Amino acid sequence: MSWFLFSALALTLMSLVFAWQNSSPVAVNLFWAWKFEASLALLLLLTFGLGLSVGIMFSILQFSGGV
Repeated sequence: MSWFLFSALALTLMSLVFAWQNSSPVAVNLFWAWKFEASLALLLLLTFGLGLSVGIMFSILQFSGGV
């Protein structure tokens, strides 16, 4: 249990440092029509989360025999 707690604390600390260093706003233009500004850290974390979700979904489908 202490290994899991230590890992979670380390990941949280690294995420906070990452967000603090990448807090500048960036402009995002999607398909020449939709434009918005958001924090670089937020966009990178959302992109990582989306990629992780898609990877887990395809792994589950592959192991269950769906693909």
